[in-house]
Amino acid sequence: MLCSFASIVLRYKGRLALSVLAAGILTCPLGAFGESLILAKTLDVGIKDPVVLQIDVSNSDVSIGYSRDGQVSVQVYANDDTDKSKIAGFVETGLLVELDGSRVTISDSAMIAISTGVNRPISYQIDVPFRTQVRCSLSGIGKQKVMGITGPANLISDWGDIDVSYVRFAPVYAKTGKGNISATRLFGVNAETGDGNIVVMEAGSSRARIVQGHGRIEAGGMRGYFSGSTSGGDIHVKAVPHENWEIKSVSGSIRVELPENAKFTIDASTESGEISVERSGVGDPAGTVRQIARAINGGGKLIQLHTTKGNIVIQ
Repeated sequence: MLCSFASIVLRYKGRLALSVLAAGILTCPLGAFGESLILAKTLDVGIKDPVVLQIDVSNSDVSIGYSRDGQVSVQVYANDDTDKSKIAGFVETGLLVELDGSRVTISDSAMIAISTGVNRPISYQIDVPFRTQVRCSLSGIGKQKVMGITGPANLISDWGDIDVSYVRFAPVYAKTGKGNISATRLFGVNAETGDGNIVVMEAGSSRARIVQGHGRIEAGGMRGYFSGSTSGGDIHVKAVPHENWEIKSVSGSIRVELPENAKFTIDASTESGEISVERSGVGDPAGTVRQIARAINGGGKLIQLHTTKGNIVIQ
């Protein structure tokens, strides 16, 4: 089966270096289901310095993951619902891949409208060394996925989900205007969505913020400071309090689960809900209680909980 590639211009240190010429439009599906490969390129980045990957693209899905040291592999796929001739023209005239030492830049020159009628006409699969830093800005609609690098990672989307995992040696910043964020096994994370859910699992110091939507926050296994806030959703945290926690919701409920022998100091309040303590050896407050301050098992890290309209459950 014949597979052909649209052209792409590669520049090294600002100089025109190589052009991969097109033989036409790709006809064989080589990527994920419903996608066809239109470009594949491997860049030699060496092993001396960490790779810095800078991505500025539009209306696309971006997946970045560890593959092997010394090289960066860039693959571009077209959604099979798109007009392949338009995608090929876009790649030829609007897509830039630039290599300068160990810095790789991928930019689509703000080619947001390809007139295909598809929200995300193309997707990027980028395989990188373990020692990689990522800065990805995605305008329009698109998903981002990052896995298995040292970091740091800075991931920004206008609209779309962000999934980041196994970034164990530097912090992650993830922000989307609308979409869900999943953050798992990270050195630390600062996650923010305008409208969507946030899940944080097994991370260091973490911040999770839902600005104005009705999403929920789920957090577990944090190893450092945790701050969680949402305007209209519930928050559930299950972990050992290694550092202080600060958790707030405007119109949602808050539930925290801690080990039976955990030592902590609770400072909880709700303006129109109720507070319930469901732990053995700690009596549930009698009647309707809207504020409580207690040292549990002799006291320890401070856990501050506040909701305007929701309930608070301490387990």
